[in-house]
Amino acid sequence: MRFSTVHRVSSYLMVASAFTALALSGELAGFWIAFTLCAGLASFFFEPTLDPRSARAWRVQLGWNIASLALFCITVWRVFGGESLLIAGSGFLSFLLVNKLWNRRSSKDYLQAYVISFLMLVAATALNTDLVFALCFLAYVVFATWTLTLLHLRREMEDNYLLKHSAAGESERVEVQRILNSRRIVDRRFLIGSSLVSIAIFVSSSLIFFLVPRIGVGMFFQTPRTGMRAGFNDRSVELGSFGTIKQNEQVVMRVEFPSGRPDRPLYFRGIAFSRYQQSPDGKSARWEPAPWTTRMLGGGLVPWPPWAGTLSDQARARLRTRSVVQEIYLEPMIDTSVLFGASASLAIEVPRELENSGIAPSGDGMGNVYLSGRHSGVKYTVYSQPDGPISLDRLDPWRRSLFLELPRSLSPRVLDLARQITRAAPDDRSKVAAIDHYLKENYRYTTDLRRDLRYDPLVDFLFVQKAGHCEYFATAMAILLRAVGVPTRHTAGFYGGEWNSVGNYLRVRQGDAHAWVEVYFDGRWEAFDPTPALAGAPGARRFGDRYRELVDTLELAWFKYVIEYNVAKQLDVLRSLRHWLESVRNLGPALLFSSGVALALALVGWCWRQLRQRDRARPSATQRRAVRALERALEALERRGITPKLADTPAEVAARAHEQQDAGAAPFQELVALYYAARFGGQPIAPQELDRWAARVVTPSLISPEPL
Repeated sequence: MRFSTVHRVSSYLMVASAFTALALSGELAGFWIAFTLCAGLASFFFEPTLDPRSARAWRVQLGWNIASLALFCITVWRVFGGESLLIAGSGFLSFLLVNKLWNRRSSKDYLQAYVISFLMLVAATALNTDLVFALCFLAYVVFATWTLTLLHLRREMEDNYLLKHSAAGESERVEVQRILNSRRIVDRRFLIGSSLVSIAIFVSSSLIFFLVPRIGVGMFFQTPRTGMRAGFNDRSVELGSFGTIKQNEQVVMRVEFPSGRPDRPLYFRGIAFSRYQQSPDGKSARWEPAPWTTRMLGGGLVPWPPWAGTLSDQARARLRTRSVVQEIYLEPMIDTSVLFGASASLAIEVPRELENSGIAPSGDGMGNVYLSGRHSGVKYTVYSQPDGPISLDRLDPWRRSLFLELPRSLSPRVLDLARQITRAAPDDRSKVAAIDHYLKENYRYTTDLRRDLRYDPLVDFLFVQKAGHCEYFATAMAILLRAVGVPTRHTAGFYGGEWNSVGNYLRVRQGDAHAWVEVYFDGRWEAFDPTPALAGAPGARRFGDRYRELVDTLELAWFKYVIEYNVAKQLDVLRSLRHWLESVRNLGPALLFSSGVALALALVGWCWRQLRQRDRARPSATQRRAVRALERALEALERRGITPKLADTPAEVAARAHEQQDAGAAPFQELVALYYAARFGGQPIAPQELDRWAARVVTPSLISPEPL
């Protein structure tokens, strides 16, 4: 492959790996992704041919510069408008990259494109925390090694490659294009060797990563990031907003259970709402927090669960004996800072380094726990009792009335239905059981929602469609119970999940989002789920499930050992290394003896290899005889005036002897052929044959005349 082609391909691979890391972060707008892919790919097949000193080239470059300046001003305006500098600047970098790829006339333009790609990679380190970033980074390291080496060679060709005609002659530049089209400058061995060097650098950098103290990314990235949408937020829930989320496979969190896999699906509680409102036109409805459930930020007390930031060893030991422990790796989610945990939670333990960095949990009177200031994934621990109450709470009459509140526009048909269902129920718990049974027996679960806009969403579900998803069932139960005087609140979170048998953890997806009801009985809140047929029998494993589990396990390992890696983790690694060294030291003499034996065997093997290489490099007797015969012949030719030059080969000396019509030219040519065969071909040539032809060169009169 021509040098220019190799350089162009490696350059595009380098910038493509950086752009891929940025594009897969999910933060770069779709327009910039499509524009950069299409325009960048098209530029690969375009070679700028305009003379940069021409007027036309100047006008083209002026147009690119004006567009770049205009986009820069727009980017600055967006940043001052509140948009993240990284997200707004990523689009500007994409345009600059396309600009340089379409105007790559010299090594300087290529270098500027490399700088832009490096800035893209830096932006991706803050925006992309997935495993794919590690793959893109490794590819960038390999391709950058190729590209920067080739760039150095190209600059030498363009700037310093001179040709001397004579000692006193004037130097002139070689035609650079002819050299760039050469196929002999780089080959496959260069690419393979530089790749191995790059991988070695990557491995050594990884070691430095695990040994050098870390600084959190939050120090440099304070603008809230967007992330995956879970179908709800911590401000309000639109009725029906969970309609299409069941088919979404995006991972929300991964949960490890130190005590083993749970024996049943768990409800991961997220947030509870108390106020149900309908729009004036009756076409929509929503759940909202009550006015008094204001978050107590900045380290305020959380009524439930009684988290303590970082628990003491004694408290942690007590909780582990009577609860299900979950180590949760929560992905970044848009519009919410809620922490999830299996219901019912006894305590939530947040790493100490989060508290030290100013990111502290807070809570409200609804049992919701928030981690404000979180811009990326986080790991925390939850201690739960699945059979216990959601929380303990003594409601005063005013607060009780808030959990009995009904919208003024609620249809009388709903009130009549609630009284009809519970007319035979003697107490609140019996009313809950009656409504739960009624909903499960008379309504059908579906995600294929239908809507009659003549009715409000609840009336449409209860009396017209009689089918819906969990949001409708939870809303119906909460409102029907309030209609008969039982306090309720609407709860949203996740249910179930998919067990990863490769990594031994639970994988919770957006499609596992769910809603249920919390009911108040005698000073405690308890959870009830009226949705029928939530989870059927597990289906057969599909093709590729094992592969997807493996990939997801790698994603979790990337989060645990790279994204979450900090000074505390670094100290743990060093402690483990110290313990290993102590255990090795206890082996004592046995380890020393085995190490000595291994070293001795390695030394013997090295000496044996060196001797074999020396034997292979030593010339054979035939080769030494061929060299001596050639030297005698050359001395004879030199005495007759045929003096070989320092760089002449034996074949060139034979050709000069033939030109000068030396009497020994013919036998010398035969001797040279035998010399090549013995010296480089390894053929067994008889010593007498070599001596005979050498003697004929020394004494040409020994040559017998050819027969007629």
